[in-house]
Amino acid sequence: MNESRYPDLQADPAAILEASAPVRAAQALIDAVGAAAPTSRGWQPIHRTVREWRALTPAARQFYLGVTLVVAPVAHILLSLWRGLDPGWLWLVIPVTAALVGGVCIVASRSGPGAQT
Repeated sequence: MNESRYPDLQADPAAILEASAPVRAAQALIDAVGAAAPTSRGWQPIHRTVREWRALTPAARQFYLGVTLVVAPVAHILLSLWRGLDPGWLWLVIPVTAALVGGVCIVASRSGPGAQT
């Protein structure tokens, strides 16, 4: 009695989404943009940045990630204080955690394999 009229779709729920018109339209858009991106003038700076990032050593990548994770929370905290937003100490937990992880990345990049001294 509980038997579906569409046994193939019931066995694979992802097939339902893949068969839907919005998902097919989104996939066609992604394919079109992907085909046009390599020759687009707007994408050239992005491609250059990705190539430069991939050319870095893992230690250098880790260092730059650490710098980003330290600078972003500090900027966030300073801008929040400048605007006068002070909802309490709890709002500091996520930025401070990100800054600590960034500090660990910086230290690890300088002491791990392939580190530059």
